[in-house]
Amino acid sequence: MVKTGSLIVSAFFCFMVSIVNETNAQEWWKGGKLHKSNGHEWKQSTYRNKLATVSDFTAKAWEKRWGGQLPSMELLLERSLEMYACINATFTDNPADSQQVRKGVADQKVSSIAASCAILIWPTLFAD
Repeated sequence: MVKTGSLIVSAFFCFMVSIVNETNAQEWWKGGKLHKSNGHEWKQSTYRNKLATVSDFTAKAWEKRWGGQLPSMELLLERSLEMYACINATFTDNPADSQQVRKGVADQKVSSIAASCAILIWPTLFAD
């Protein structure tokens, strides 16, 4: 299990480095328009729109918990990529699921999935 976990962490780190390089020169956190969208719209949207939307969810979750902004853009990007991965995995079709299940998942609001992901990936964010 440790080897699998290390492999997943390494793969995620490589993914993050490639995203940082791609988004460095851009204001990647601006212009997200998927806040009220569902999974169908998420699937059709651009990566940039998804990441910008997720950065808003991430910043808002941090602000609600600690009453301030994230201390750096690097931390915002790191946390946003974690959130993006969770939301994207949720909306990615699983061939083992029936068509009805896939449609039901895709009908969910992005904001609802983001809230669930925040609880799953950052449990200490909500612990008192």
